Amino acid sequence: MPYFGSSMHVSKPSDWHEAKPARWRCAKSWTKSRTRPRRKADGTHRPCSLTGRPYSMPETGHMLATWPLFSGVSATVMQEIEQRCTLINVNKGQPIVSHGDTDTNVYFQLSGQSVAVVISHEGKELSFDEIRPGVYFGELSALTRQPRSASVTAITSGRIAMLDGSFFVDVARAEPSVGAQLAQDMAFRVQRLTERLFGLSTQKVDERLRGALVRIAAERGVLMDGGRIDPAPTHAALASHIAAEREAVSRALTRMSREDIIRTGRRMIEIIDVNGLMRKHS
Repeated sequence: MPYFGSSMHVSKPSDWHEAKPARWRCAKSWTKSRTRPRRKADGTHRPCSLTGRPYSMPETGHMLATWPLFSGVSATVMQEIEQRCTLINVNKGQPIVSHGDTDTNVYFQLSGQSVAVVISHEGKELSFDEIRPGVYFGELSALTRQPRSASVTAITSGRIAMLDGSFFVDVARAEPSVGAQLAQDMAFRVQRLTERLFGLSTQKVDERLRGALVRIAAERGVLMDGGRIDPAPTHAALASHIAAEREAVSRALTRMSREDIIRTGRRMIEIIDVNGLMRKHS
C-alpha cells in the first residue's frame, strides 16, 4: 500500500549515541552507507552493480528473498538489495511515516503490524489498511517523488526493513520481474480501494462493518465457522476503517452477537455463522 517516513527507532552500531534523535539516526545510517562501502577481499570498494554506488547496510537475513516482489531476482542482485536495507525496530504506537513527509524510502514489514491512516480536512482519522508481515509500503513516493499521502503507525512492536527509494526504482527498472509484480500489486490495491470507496458511499454502517470483518477474516485465513480474529481491531480502529462513529460500531457488533453471527471477547471476534456474515455482506 502506498504509505510514508517520520521519526523511528533504527538499529544502529554500538558506537552511536543513544541520545541522538531517531530522524538523525536514520539519516546518519544512510550517510554511512554511502561513505563506508563494503570492500572486496583485496581491500577495494565493491560498488552496487545496478547503480555503481558503494553500499554497506545491515543484512535482512535473506528474509526479502522469499517475497513475491523479488521472486524473479537473481541471488546476486537480491544480496545487494538486502545489504542496502536498514533494519528498524518499532514499538507499539510509534510513527513510521507521516503524511506530507518528503522522503522516498520504501518499507517492508518483516514482523509485527502497522496501520496506514489519512486525516480529513476536519481532522478525522480514517484507517486505510492493515499492514501485516509480507506487505511493503511507501513505493508511491519513491515512484512519483511526491510527498507522502498517508501516515503509518505501528500497532504492535515489530521489525521493518527500509530501502532507499531511488535504489528501489533502479531495481524496478533493471529487473522486469520486479516492475511487473509492482504493477500487479498496485492494480490490486487500486481495485480494493475502488470497492471500498463504493461501500463507503452506498452502504450503511452495519453493511460496511460486516464487509470489513469478512475482509479481515479472509486475509488472516479464518473466514469459517469458529474462525477467530485474534487480536481483533479495537472498536475505534474498526470505526476509523469504515468511516463511522465508534458508538455505531459497538451497537452493530452487539446486534451481530445477538443474531448469533459472531461472539466477541477482549480483542477477539469469533465467527459463529460465516454464511450469515457473508449473506448480510453480499
